[in-house]
Amino acid sequence: LVSSRGKAGFTRTSSATDHPIDILLREKGNNMSRYLVVVSSLSLDWKELVKIPGVAGYELRLLWHLFFLRARKMHVVMCTSQYIPEELIKYYLRYLPGDISVEDARSRLTMVCCHDMTSRSVTEKLLTRPRTLQRIKDCIE
Repeated sequence: LVSSRGKAGFTRTSSATDHPIDILLREKGNNMSRYLVVVSSLSLDWKELVKIPGVAGYELRLLWHLFFLRARKMHVVMCTSQYIPEELIKYYLRYLPGDISVEDARSRLTMVCCHDMTSRSVTEKLLTRPRTLQRIKDCIE
C-alpha cells in the first residue's frame, strides 16, 4: 500500500470488513464468547519431516490463527512445542484492525508451550502433561 505522501505503508482496517475471518464470525454469530484452541502438531512421520529444511518453524506458520482475535469476544489458546517470543506475538497482533488494540488482543490469547523439541507431536506431548491439559481446560471453561 502507498500513503498519500508516496511512502510505502500499511493501513489498518476496521473489524467489520469482508475479510474471510469476519465473514465466518458473522455467519456463526459474533455476540457470544468463543474459544479457539490451536494445537500446532504435525501428524506425519518425524523421520521424514526432519529431512525438510525449516520444519521446526512450522509452528510459526500457524500464528495466522491470531487474526481470529479481531473479534472482541474471541479467545485463542495456542499450544506449541517451542517458546514463541513475545515480540513475535505482538508483531502479529499489530496487524489486527485499528479498533483492536494489541493489549486487548493479547489479554484474550493464552500461549501454552511444552518446551519440548523432541520428535513427538504436540498432541502427544500435551496428553502426557496433565497440568498443561488442566491449564487449557481452565482457559475455556
